[in-house]
Amino acid sequence: MKLLSTTIILSSFLNCALAQSLRRSLMGQQYNYQVVGDPETSNIKRNKPVGYSITFTNHWTETNHPYNYPSKDPHWSDFVYASHSRNYEMWRDRRVASKGIENIAEEGVTKDLVSEINSEIKEETVLDQVMGAWIRKATEGATSSPKEDLCVDKSHPFVSGIGMLAPRCVKMLVAIYMGVCALAL
Repeated sequence: MKLLSTTIILSSFLNCALAQSLRRSLMGQQYNYQVVGDPETSNIKRNKPVGYSITFTNHWTETNHPYNYPSKDPHWSDFVYASHSRNYEMWRDRRVASKGIENIAEEGVTKDLVSEINSEIKEETVLDQVMGAWIRKATEGATSSPKEDLCVDKSHPFVSGIGMLAPRCVKMLVAIYMGVCALAL
């Protein structure tokens, strides 16, 4: 099996980017991401799950986000990523957040969300979940990568991720959602 697309990129409204592979222009900046097709209706044969490495790269700095940038201890919480079916939503705008999402947004604590995801794994709406370590100092180019690849398959072609931007006075939660079409020859 030859993987044509080895890494995915996830992007938030803060222009925070993740990974390497294909190419797409987004908001005037170049990111390595291309929509390959609807992952659920693709005619590309996928017999085995595919693993993706994820790298979150910080671009949130005082230079490019000068308004209300915190002067003390800017950092990111741990990140939680999950591959899932269309029947699971980690978080959605204008909807009531789960306890796990609320705890990440308020305190940067991931324990409850990981428990919620593990319950969804038992229900088979989530295939896999991985954790990315926190970024202690939010400097340009600082990265966070899970130690394991995130497994995606035909029934679970979507990837969601979440992390909190801190200090708490910033009150921003970065939620990432993407459909992945795993290409295999």
